[in-house]
Amino acid sequence: MAKLDLTNTNENAIATNEGTSSMMTGAWGTEDLSVPRLSLVQATSSLDEFDKGSFVYDKQVQVNRRDEEFDAYVLQMHKYYEEDLEFGSGERPKRYTSADEALAEGRVPKFSNQSGVEFSERCDMVLLIPVPMEFAHYEVADQGYVKAMYTFKSTSYNIAKRVFTATNSKNAGGITYALRWKMSSELKTNGSNKWYVPSLVNQGKADAEVAEYIANEVA
Repeated sequence: MAKLDLTNTNENAIATNEGTSSMMTGAWGTEDLSVPRLSLVQATSSLDEFDKGSFVYDKQVQVNRRDEEFDAYVLQMHKYYEEDLEFGSGERPKRYTSADEALAEGRVPKFSNQSGVEFSERCDMVLLIPVPMEFAHYEVADQGYVKAMYTFKSTSYNIAKRVFTATNSKNAGGITYALRWKMSSELKTNGSNKWYVPSLVNQGKADAEVAEYIANEVA
């Protein structure tokens, strides 16, 4: 087995295996790594070839069927703030690292009943999720996995708060992947409007084999 090269202390460098570094030449760094998105298929989604209420990896691979749960392990969580622009405005919302930064630019908190451009919390969560083996980047306990990013916002941001709270509990000790979660979707209705929201349910400590694999090979 090739030995992992950990001698490069440049924080933007990528660890490579001896004998393979010539396959990836040039100024590659961590900024070039890209984690595909995980999408929740809505009734009006452009992903109409997939089941409504299912999750789709990289707009190509359906992860589950509607009303079906799957295991998910949290690898990273990044909280920030973003403008809440009208849907279909065509504008890209501005991001802020803190609420104070948004307030300094004259933005107003969502649901504050103040006039102006509103902003609210977001959480980009990188998850390890199961996929068919032919699409997998990782394999443990005969199951294939990939990294995928899902953004929790609006009412679903509360899920990120629950994950953050659980991760800082005695069971996890601040290690995100120490816990196993069941991910699925729930159908919400408001009159004639219907939409799906994500659901993450804590299943307690992750299996020791999976947690060790993530620590050594993924995280």
